[in-house]
Amino acid sequence: MDTGIGTSKQKYDLLFRAFNQVDNSTTIKFDGTGLGLSKSKSLTELLSEKMGVISEIKQGSTFWFTVKNQKLNKKKVVESTVNFLNKQF
Repeated sequence: MDTGIGTSKQKYDLLFRAFNQVDNSTTIKFDGTGLGLSKSKSLTELLSEKMGVISEIKQGSTFWFTVKNQKLNKKKVVESTVNFLNKQF
C-alpha cells in the first residue's frame, strides 16, 4: 500500500502499461520509468495468476496479486523466467 497521489478507476489499466505513467506531472517529483508495474503484472500473468490495484485519488493505492500455494517445477520456472526476461516491452 502506498499513500501517494492515487488514481481514478478509469486509469487503472494505464498503470500496468510499459513506459507509462498515469500522471506525467508526477514523473519529475517521484521519478521512475513506468516499467515496474508492467513487469510485475506480466510476471504474475506468466504464472497464470492475477495482479490489480485499488486506488482513490489523494488517498493512495493498494496493489495486490494472487499466487497458488503449490510445489513449483524448477525447470518450468527457469524456462518461464528466461522467456519473461527476453520479452520486449
